[in-house]
Amino acid sequence: MFARIWCLIHTNCRATGASLRKTLLLSETRTQRSRDLSHNLRLMATNDVIPDRARAVLEYWFGPDYVTADDTFVPRDKMQIWFRGTPDVDQSITEHFGGDVQHMREGLYDSWREGGPLSLLAGIILMDQFSRNIYRGKPEAFALDNKALSWADLAAETGADRSLPAMLRYFAYMPYMHAEDLAAQERGVELFRAAAEAAAAAGPAAASAANALRTALKYSEAHRDVIAKWGRFPHRNAALGRPSTPEELSGLADGSIAKF
Repeated sequence: MFARIWCLIHTNCRATGASLRKTLLLSETRTQRSRDLSHNLRLMATNDVIPDRARAVLEYWFGPDYVTADDTFVPRDKMQIWFRGTPDVDQSITEHFGGDVQHMREGLYDSWREGGPLSLLAGIILMDQFSRNIYRGKPEAFALDNKALSWADLAAETGADRSLPAMLRYFAYMPYMHAEDLAAQERGVELFRAAAEAAAAAGPAAASAANALRTALKYSEAHRDVIAKWGRFPHRNAALGRPSTPEELSGLADGSIAKF
């Protein structure tokens, strides 16, 4: 009897050990595949042949170090430009990139869409960011939003977004935050959440980027909530010549509707 029990235990232990080894092997395989994917995606960005004007956009927005950036890259000296639009910044962008935004409107830079992750991102920044600086308070500020969103969709669908360092990836998703479409807003929330989690997983050195993306996620959720309730951004009504409802006017006046 003892021999039988020992045999059963021994057999079960061997089975458990084999199962554990199989689980560990599968885990290692998945980890390696994830590393390989990350490596391949990084190569996509590294091998991107960037047009001169696309390079100028990226250098202005991120500084020259974007070329060697990883998830630890946070160009703090650029945040004043990103998040606190001033007349001086608007004027600078108009002088340096007004012609480029017009070329994008005319389709002359559409080849950037197929050029690689960095060229794609440069186009998104032209349409989604620089248009707002150049045409602040005017309908033209939003004229390229749908096109920018289609480029952001391409980045997300092809994985080009994941080849970008965290703070560059941030701006690949901004067209979702600016979209007056609930499905796009929901997608943006998902993408910002995934980017924040990826930056956090990169370790303590990427903590600043992870925090920035967590903040972006909160703003993305806030934008989503406005669209979910109102179907549009009421604060844009004046610039776009749209009549506001009494409820919108009241909400804008008392601050219950955010003026992003």
